[in-house]
Amino acid sequence: MSIEFRITSEFGDLSKIAEERNASPEWRKIFEIKPSIGRIVKLRGKLPTAIDIPDILYDLSDFSGINISPVELLEPLSKLAELEATYYHLAENLGTRAALSCGEYERIPDFIDLAKDLTAWIVWVRWKPHRGEDYIVLHRKIVHQLKQGLILGWSRAFQHRPFSYFEKYELERGTSFQEVENKSPQVKPIFRLRAATNHLALPSIIAGLENVYPLERIASLALMGYYPDGRGLVGVAKEIGVKKETLSAALDRASEILIQTKNGITPRKSLRRIVEELKQVPIIRYPSGKNVERTNPRLKLFGISKLPENLSSRERKIISFAIRHKEGVLIYSSKDIADKIGASKSMVCRVIKRAAVIGP
Repeated sequence: MSIEFRITSEFGDLSKIAEERNASPEWRKIFEIKPSIGRIVKLRGKLPTAIDIPDILYDLSDFSGINISPVELLEPLSKLAELEATYYHLAENLGTRAALSCGEYERIPDFIDLAKDLTAWIVWVRWKPHRGEDYIVLHRKIVHQLKQGLILGWSRAFQHRPFSYFEKYELERGTSFQEVENKSPQVKPIFRLRAATNHLALPSIIAGLENVYPLERIASLALMGYYPDGRGLVGVAKEIGVKKETLSAALDRASEILIQTKNGITPRKSLRRIVEELKQVPIIRYPSGKNVERTNPRLKLFGISKLPENLSSRERKIISFAIRHKEGVLIYSSKDIADKIGASKSMVCRVIKRAAVIGP
């Protein structure tokens, strides 16, 4: 069933159009491939163009298991553009209203542009059909953001105003810029990743990530929306038991490799397999219930099939205690091991670290 394109700003009309699209098999086909499109748009930081089609097709084939031709991809891309344009008349009205409520009469065109940009980003990135969000949910998201988030977005984007915009009392109590002792905030992780990968096609990015350690790979793939299920650095850090700052630092190390990666190389494994292998790395916990950090050498001991030959019997006993666990929970902490063999905790940690470096 084809649904004709209609220009309207009435909430009731837009809600009805959303319901019609939900009932249309033709429009529901978009649900299947939308996650791949959204990941590429987020990675590149812009709406898709012809140059992004190979990356979308690679994501569909290598990660989602969907094989379609470039010509077949054009139809859902055009429908997403139509979906975005459906709300442009509403964006114009609510953008104008926001400008008037802020007293920014002369900036009405800018508010309208911001409203349209916000609408586009919701359609292409924030709307997630793979999490059960249909066209009704999309409609509610757009209406809510245009009503509630537009002024906030304007304030964040244009908070640095010329002095002529300030009242006299605001200037008198202001602090000179030179007197402010504060470091500039760190660039957001997604912006750092984009800067490191803007010269690479998606297959080359994945190939570059094959040459980094698992933690760096997890940080990059989490930010790209692949591991696990696109929860970002904060959600992944909580799940695997590390600090967000640890993952952020791992992302920077991965970015250094990606910057030096040449475009055109291809990965040895499929993207789906790389992600699944990372998910299979066990999450081990301390007796206290806290997750063992992925940087902890004890985790490497679980992958050693045979202990190094040059370990003493005492050191072998330390290793055997270090890897004992019950349903993923370590039985002994490093202090417990030290007490059992009559050694210091630092000595136990040195033995574990050396064995993890040597083996397997």
